[in-house]
Order: sequence, then structure tokens, then C-alpha cells
Amino acid sequence: MVENMVQMDLFGGERRAEARRSDIPPPLAVEPEPNMVRVAPGRHAWVPKDAATPPDAYVMCRWSKQEDGTYAPVPVAGRYVRLDSRTAALLGFPARVGEDGNERCRYDTILRLGRAGFVDVVRVAPNTILLDLDSWYRHLADCMDNPDRWNEGGEDRETYLQANGLGGWKRFV
Repeated sequence: MVENMVQMDLFGGERRAEARRSDIPPPLAVEPEPNMVRVAPGRHAWVPKDAATPPDAYVMCRWSKQEDGTYAPVPVAGRYVRLDSRTAALLGFPARVGEDGNERCRYDTILRLGRAGFVDVVRVAPNTILLDLDSWYRHLADCMDNPDRWNEGGEDRETYLQANGLGGWKRFV
């Protein structure tokens, strides 16, 4: 009987269960389906049943040619921000005072990294450049994993110099 059950309280003592039959919910007629998502080989994680969020009203897409000759939009993944002096300052490229006395924040290095393929940069209009933050943080992680990455004679340094026409690579040609 429910009335004779004993349960340990939080600190190890016993207490009598006060539940009555009417307080116990009836068993489910149908067992609920599990909401599992495969997150790795042999590993599943639980997600709420209605976890899917509706798509955004506007997204960046690219056109993908299908087998039947038509094109379908494919959303471009990533978190893009407009690359300007304020964004560059937040990323660690602070403003400097120019020859004319005005403060300028140059983000040429970020553009050069994009040109060399180390980060994803998209020029969507004149004077409008978008930086994929995911690629930026991936680049930072790669640099932390390999502190010697930009040393003289390194492969990444040579790629950077060659892609940007900075001349250091010409001695190998």
C-alpha cells in the first residue's frame, strides 16, 4: 500500500510518504516517442520535441544547380558581420591616428587573411564587406594551436604573402 511506504529524507532520516492513490498519475496509454538526435557515431542526445525553430525571413543563399538543370537556393551557413572600423577595433585592430590627425582603424590584415583563404570575407557591395565570425574564431583557434604558424619560412606565411602579392614568396620562384 502507498500509505506504508517509507522514504529517506534529504539528510538520511526516514519519513512516511503522504501520497494517496488519487495523487498518483495514471500510466500513459501510449509510451512517448524518444526525441533523440545522433550527435556522433554511436552517441545520441535528447532534444525537446519542438526544438526546431522556424527559418528566418531572410537568409544569405547561393544558387546550386540541380541534376534536372534547375537551380535551388542553398543557405550559406555562418554568422556574418559588416567589417568596419568599429568591428575591427572589437576584433583587436584598434584605431590609430593618421598623418592628417584623424583616427583610423585599418582592417587590411583581415582582408589579406580573407584573400589568402584563412578567413571568409565577402564583398557584397562597394564599401560593404562581411566577415564570417565563425571563420575568424576558427582562425584564432588554429593560431593558438600552432604558435609558430607565422614564422619566417612557414607554409602559411608564404601562402599569405603570395595571395596578397607582398613579395616574400618570390625568392622561391
